[in-house]
Amino acid sequence: MAEIIRDEVTGQDRDPRRLQHPEPHRADGPEELDPREGPERAATGVIEEAVNPKVVLFFLAFLPQFVQGARGGIGWQTAQLGVVFTLQSAILFGAIGYSAGTIGAWLARKPRAGVWLDRIAGGIFSTLGLRLIVAR
Repeated sequence: MAEIIRDEVTGQDRDPRRLQHPEPHRADGPEELDPREGPERAATGVIEEAVNPKVVLFFLAFLPQFVQGARGGIGWQTAQLGVVFTLQSAILFGAIGYSAGTIGAWLARKPRAGVWLDRIAGGIFSTLGLRLIVAR
């Protein structure tokens, strides 16, 4: 008979043979939000990112390479590039956020799919690591 181990975090008893393949995390469900809080949370996020020094430094380092000084209006060109970048980020992350609940529910119903996604991600990272080693 296998020794049973007490998980100090969850307080549950665990079979050591199953520690290598733990059960997938199951959330209780999405947090219920008041629809009136959405715009307030979005505005807070925009303000937080606008004053984040890492974001400002990124834009100052990344965008100037795309500005063409011969065309004039360097500040205007930089502002346009910043707006385009912000819009595409909002669309991309909005789509990810919108679909996250659906994908999460699908993965909760099919835990083997999560295992395969982990294997695929591991294979990709291993391949990239080997490529780095060989490139040197």
